[in-house]
Amino acid sequence: TIVLGCTHYPFLRPVIADIVGPEVALIDTGAAVARQVRRVLEARDLLTPATTPGRERFWTGGDLRQAQQVIARLWDGPVEVQPLPAPYR
Repeated sequence: TIVLGCTHYPFLRPVIADIVGPEVALIDTGAAVARQVRRVLEARDLLTPATTPGRERFWTGGDLRQAQQVIARLWDGPVEVQPLPAPYR
């Protein structure tokens, strides 16, 4: 059994599954993490009442062009990637 405990791993699940084979179970924690984030946002009264979809924002402390290419490929569409503000690098 392999637990996919990073936010990036669901994108790699097909590759990991191909490498380890069908006899290894893959556990994706993404849904559980999303439920917990919702609980925390609700508990802190931070969950938005908006019914319209939001938008994605991406930041990187690395190379902007490389990050944009990788994220766009994973996201399956064009994305805008911004540099992390100086205090967070």
